[in-house]
Amino acid sequence: MKKKILSLIMAVCLVTTCMLSMGISASALAEGDTAIYLSYETCKIGDTAEIKVYSNMVEDYACLVFSPQFDHSVLELQSVECNIEEGTFLYNENATEPKFIWYSPVNYTTTSGEELFVLTFKVLETATVNTHEITLDFDASNICDENGELVEMEVGQGSVTTFLYVCGDVDSDLSITGADVVMLSRYLIGLETEIGEGADVNKDGKIDGRDLVKLSRHIVDIELIENIYNQPAF
Repeated sequence: MKKKILSLIMAVCLVTTCMLSMGISASALAEGDTAIYLSYETCKIGDTAEIKVYSNMVEDYACLVFSPQFDHSVLELQSVECNIEEGTFLYNENATEPKFIWYSPVNYTTTSGEELFVLTFKVLETATVNTHEITLDFDASNICDENGELVEMEVGQGSVTTFLYVCGDVDSDLSITGADVVMLSRYLIGLETEIGEGADVNKDGKIDGRDLVKLSRHIVDIELIENIYNQPAF
């Protein structure tokens, strides 16, 4: 039994030594893990959306270089902000080939769920109603620690879901609340004359009492409105 335990310990040590000799961090990612991930956001066409870049684990870095990848016919990258207080941050502000770098002479240790960067996008007026993916490309040789050892990197993609209006948002404030129920009821008896596109809750092309009932049931969690951002079916 003791020989088996000793053999197991020696095997683990050998694997760790091999990983370090290849320049890969001993805290390499397990299959399916991501070291960094991007947020999923919703945004009205013509407005701006902030995509947040988070760390998914505890890891030491001294250099990070990323190139945001997205559909330029839908999104325009307006700014990149760094929330890492240590080290140096640079962003090339190139509209067609954006790239940014953070580096430090000593390691910075990230924590799980830590917000590292914020990418602000303008959703162009010509954008389609859909979910548009965003990710960060990188060269593995640019992700390293203070000793120049490569740190394995996987990035989980984020997205911006674009929409023209929110189904059930009668007062056009981009949320669904009791105020929408009140406004729709007033509209149905002529006390309101202007309401948002979201008033057609059941999407039958008409605004009537059925929309009011469906909206009120959504508010009290009896019947949720499906596909509130009117995304295309696949």
